[in-house]
Amino acid sequence: NINNIAYVKAFRPPFLGSLQNGFSGVIALYSKRGYSPVTNNSYEPGLKTFVLEGYSSFKEFIQPDYAKDSSKTEEDMRPTLYWNPFILMDKTNPTTTLSFYNNDFSKKLCLILEGINADGQMSRIVKILE
Repeated sequence: NINNIAYVKAFRPPFLGSLQNGFSGVIALYSKRGYSPVTNNSYEPGLKTFVLEGYSSFKEFIQPDYAKDSSKTEEDMRPTLYWNPFILMDKTNPTTTLSFYNNDFSKKLCLILEGINADGQMSRIVKILE
């Protein structure tokens, strides 16, 4: 039934997945979810779906400035204390100073510095600060 076809894909020759010599192309028909042309089971729901845990949705990075507003109403539970994707250094300015406020539960800090140098090489430095 044409109503049960979800997607048609044509593979140009040579198709190496063929059982004969592979010099001809192939047309692949993908049926709609749960339909099998052999058993005509259009009523079955198909494969179960689920959501894989991965990256969460977009979340705004919050970096409080306690020097301006010292009225702290709730506990500071931030896992990432400082984030800046645009720290630029060059030969004239080889060092920089970064200032941030600590959260309320950390005793040690894991400093992870990642970047790209002028040659396009990736760099990564991990330090534990106590």
